[in-house]
Amino acid sequence: MIERIPAADTAENLTLLASKISSRELCRVRTRFEGENLRSELLPNEAFMIEEPGTLLHTIRPPVRLLLFGNGPEIEPIQALAGDLKWTVEHLMHPLDYRVEKDVPG
Repeated sequence: MIERIPAADTAENLTLLASKISSRELCRVRTRFEGENLRSELLPNEAFMIEEPGTLLHTIRPPVRLLLFGNGPEIEPIQALAGDLKWTVEHLMHPLDYRVEKDVPG
C-alpha cells in the first residue's frame, strides 16, 4: 500500500519552522492525511487542538544545547558523545587558554 503524503502549503512554512527552531522555540505541526484539505501547517503554540481521525500532530523541539567550560581531558569525549546525539555544543575556554606562549630570552 502506498500512501500519499501531503506537502507543505508553501516554502514559507519551512522557512518559518527553520527560524523558530533557530530561535529555540517549540514548534507544532498538524498534518491532515485523510479527508479534505490535505496539508501540513505550522500551529501557534497556544492553539488548542482536538484529536481528529486522519490528523497527525507533531511537536518539534529545538536540539539540546550543551555548554562546556574549560579545557580539561573530559571535554573531547563529551563533545564526541554530544555530536553523536546531534546536540548543539558550545565550548567556552578561559581567555588564558587561547594565548600562545612565546620563548622570552632571559
